[in-house]
Amino acid sequence: MRILYISSESPLIRQAGGIATYIGEALRALRSMGHEVALVTWGPIDARQSWNQEWLDWLGKNSLFWQDEDPDWQQNFPGFSQHQAIAEQLVSTIRQAVALFQPDIIEATDYQAPVFSYLERIRAGLENVTCPVVIFNHGLSLDTWIHDAHWPADELILEDFQREISQLHWADGVICPSHTAQRRLLELGVAAEKITMIREPYTFPPEKPNAGVQRTWWAHLGRFNYRKGADALIYHLNQILGTTYAPEGLRILGEVGDSAFRDPDFQTRLQSRVAPEWSPNIAFVGRYQRDALPVLLSDVRFVAQFSRFETFGYTTVETLAHGAVPLLARESAMAELVPAPLLPGLLDHVYADPQELQRVLTFWSEGYEEKKVFWRSQLAQLLFPEIFAQNVIQYYQLLHKKGGGEVANVQSVSSTAEDVTILIPHRNDFDNLLVSLESVYALKNAVAEIILLDDGSDADVQPLLARLQDLPRLRILHQNNQGLCASRNHLVDACRTEWCVFLDSDDRLHPDFVSACLSCASKAQAIIPRRQNFGDNALQYPQTTIGSPMHWIYNHFRMTALIQTDCLRQLRFDPSMRHGEADDWDFWLRFHLHGYHALTYPEALFYYQFKSGSMSWPWSSGQALKTEALLQERLMEARQDEKTQCHAELGGIWRSLYHARRLIERG
Repeated sequence: MRILYISSESPLIRQAGGIATYIGEALRALRSMGHEVALVTWGPIDARQSWNQEWLDWLGKNSLFWQDEDPDWQQNFPGFSQHQAIAEQLVSTIRQAVALFQPDIIEATDYQAPVFSYLERIRAGLENVTCPVVIFNHGLSLDTWIHDAHWPADELILEDFQREISQLHWADGVICPSHTAQRRLLELGVAAEKITMIREPYTFPPEKPNAGVQRTWWAHLGRFNYRKGADALIYHLNQILGTTYAPEGLRILGEVGDSAFRDPDFQTRLQSRVAPEWSPNIAFVGRYQRDALPVLLSDVRFVAQFSRFETFGYTTVETLAHGAVPLLARESAMAELVPAPLLPGLLDHVYADPQELQRVLTFWSEGYEEKKVFWRSQLAQLLFPEIFAQNVIQYYQLLHKKGGGEVANVQSVSSTAEDVTILIPHRNDFDNLLVSLESVYALKNAVAEIILLDDGSDADVQPLLARLQDLPRLRILHQNNQGLCASRNHLVDACRTEWCVFLDSDDRLHPDFVSACLSCASKAQAIIPRRQNFGDNALQYPQTTIGSPMHWIYNHFRMTALIQTDCLRQLRFDPSMRHGEADDWDFWLRFHLHGYHALTYPEALFYYQFKSGSMSWPWSSGQALKTEALLQERLMEARQDEKTQCHAELGGIWRSLYHARRLIERG
């Protein structure tokens, strides 16, 4: 088979992490069995200087596709996060790799969501791809931030969280390396039938004699922070101080993480919280080269691996590979790889019993070498690269027989522009209305009808409206002022076509709006294009996913979309909402809760006038409070429905954390 990998971390560049280790092991294993492999990766322009020459030669120029990161991404992609900007840039590189390499399978990392934009384009029918796309679940940024006790204030980082999750939902298949990871994916609503569990591969080096060196030290391997068990290490060090189990010293091998607590970082936190007797015997080594591990671990007896929040841990594997024993929490992913006779050597993560660690150390001290060698041999068999290659190829072949699956199976519908009506609510803003109408008449495909509803404009506006009566396909309706939501209901009632598009009288459509949206409308009741602001700012908003946790925090959706008219007749709008309390937000949440499906179109086809003093900006305190009450009502509704409960629960949690962060910022 021909497999195309997409990852920013690899043995070529950014070589220190677990993803790079996986990519290197997988590429070698698959190629050794006769399969062809290629890599799409990216980085700053000057990163080429740090390429690993051995791997550059190994891949060869025909199997490597490199994308320079745009140093001006903030200017060239306004409104985008850095990861989203990279994903947009990667589309052309992935397209080139697919055309030249012609893969049978594409496998990408979940981290950084590198194929989000590519998958979004496939869903919209904009990429002619037949090979399946698989996501390998190395670990989500959302979990990393939360388990590091950080909660980002930046909205764009939150959107990156959601893009990683959307990739998992949109892909044809998902590989995870542990049952722990599998349970987490199911919590996030990923379909069980999409997920397969395949352990990550590892090539164990030949065993080397210890040359008489006494193993009297402990170590921590990998990033040293809250998520990786730094606080648990502090607790246990203080528990065994003065006992026969106390190590000669502690070596911290890896980068020290920042602290979200009162300490600036975890080096300060460790030094200030362990007993003073420990301080002279703690060495912070910092980042290390992987080939230095045999020396760095040569006198280490135990390596503290107290994290419970990883999908897989190469640091655990490397600990055993180089002659030490990892101390693991019972509920961690890597505890799944402990042979049954060694299960008493696992730690209870609750630490309710202060003697727990001494019990575990006593177990390991009795027959330390024999137990270590046994575990190492069992793990070497379980992670043997050839077994990985056989398992992953079997899974790839199964997906390949199905073809591109759901993401590539978006067909055009028979509907045409004659099945579409443009619905324009209006009050008083005649000059902007003329510009909006110009954009409608500039559509490349003429729609069946344009219905303009005047919501009680002032008397001096009426003669101006009368001058529009002779415009082709325009029907003008009038009502006494009833508000935007009531106007939308009346427009939907007046619509006579299968599809319709709301357009506020100060907004505009791209000439391709209708034709582009219709091209991918076969599997959805709504097609939502990206929004391009104009006026007070010129940001472009790549939409998040309808019903996702992010949808419960931020309202990026407006009503300008191609929507089935029957859907609008079923949902309607609340006429009592007359103060701009996020009626569009409420509509799209109800749209999701009623089981309707929307596709996002990955191009800006709708121009939204963003100006101070409008109904939606800035919000009044009344609007904010009414919107909060509305969202609470929708969350309660969602929790009654098994299909929507998962993301609603996550959305509620995310929203609570978001508000907590705002309160902290206010002091």
